[in-house]
Amino acid sequence: MSDYGSSSWLEVWAIVLIGGLIAGYLQYWIGGAIYHLRVKWSKGGDNYDASRNINIFSGIPIAIASIGSLLLNTIVYGNKYFESGDGSSIDVLFLFIIVATIAYSIRLSYKGVMFIQKTEKTRAIIWFVVLPAIFYILIFSAAIFNEL
Repeated sequence: MSDYGSSSWLEVWAIVLIGGLIAGYLQYWIGGAIYHLRVKWSKGGDNYDASRNINIFSGIPIAIASIGSLLLNTIVYGNKYFESGDGSSIDVLFLFIIVATIAYSIRLSYKGVMFIQKTEKTRAIIWFVVLPAIFYILIFSAAIFNEL
């Protein structure tokens, strides 16, 4: 997608489909391994498969919100979405929805490791609430400052 005028939703959905499959595969195996390390550092159980599954399932709300944003933009704006190069009102709405789903995802992850992997509460709060929240704040800050 070299410039906004030559982009199409077919390109976007092809990238989402192929990129999503690759990212999902990597997230399951590599992200799951890192997630399991965080479980171990939180003195949780040694169920590697449970760690990977909690990691994947806690990210589903964010994926659904992101796909919802693309789907609504596709339906409402069609290829006119690419003409201005700016976001739409749907993007602004979904920004708030995605921030809420990130918070919900962090909560799901924390509850999952506490209930299924029996982690220590204080360590789990650090590894599954505080550090992910800081990570997302840094990502959003970088995106905002990149636009200024």
